[in-house]
Amino acid sequence: MIFIPTYRYRCNNCLNEFEELHSISDKLIKCPKCGKNSLQIILGHPAIHYNSPGFYAVDSKKEDKK
Repeated sequence: MIFIPTYRYRCNNCLNEFEELHSISDKLIKCPKCGKNSLQIILGHPAIHYNSPGFYAVDSKKEDKK
């Protein structure tokens, strides 16, 4: 499985914001609006997905009933 992240950019020239799907080792990209490459990466929240069928049920301990 190859993971190719989506990066969000803001152009310092025209202030256009856009998302681009590419590997970190790819060549520099340009703004689709003005064509300049003076871009700034906008940091966001990472997407986290839990694929466990019983994440909370498995990880919690049941109390003994007496």
